[in-house]
Amino acid sequence: LRIDPEFEFVDGQEYQWYKDSVLLTNGTNAYYDIYGVENTDGGVYILEVTHPDVPGFSLMRSPITVEIGDGDPPKPEIIEVISPNGDGINDEIEIKNIELYPEHRVLIYNVLGRLVYETTDYDNINNPFIGVGNVNGYGELPSGTYYYLVDVGDTKRNGTGFFIMKRE
Repeated sequence: LRIDPEFEFVDGQEYQWYKDSVLLTNGTNAYYDIYGVENTDGGVYILEVTHPDVPGFSLMRSPITVEIGDGDPPKPEIIEVISPNGDGINDEIEIKNIELYPEHRVLIYNVLGRLVYETTDYDNINNPFIGVGNVNGYGELPSGTYYYLVDVGDTKRNGTGFFIMKRE
């Protein structure tokens, strides 16, 4: 689960995440990831923004309430554009909420409807899609539009859609 306030931030700012007055992270990420989400992860999180040029002064303190219930977890989502060119920006697909579905399959199809990639152990860190097919002899895939299905075993919760891959 990613807590992302989606604010516009300035280079050099530092971010501290707190829950129940306990420091969780301190660094340059404006978002906070919760892995292995449990009901106890719900509550009020505080994002504090500081800048080293203004020591001892908080530029912003923003409370964010996270509710974890017994309802359905959010669907897996994929960013809409990747560019696996090695520049460190959108080089691979990040599937938001995939950690909420330990039993899943990720399928990627080309524009002709041919399966080019499949895995049952997708992991945004250790096993991400980097623009290389792994079925039917596909290797490095060309730029273009691709369709995905994140099958979590429940047609209401499956993640589906498309993304554009640019190699330039």
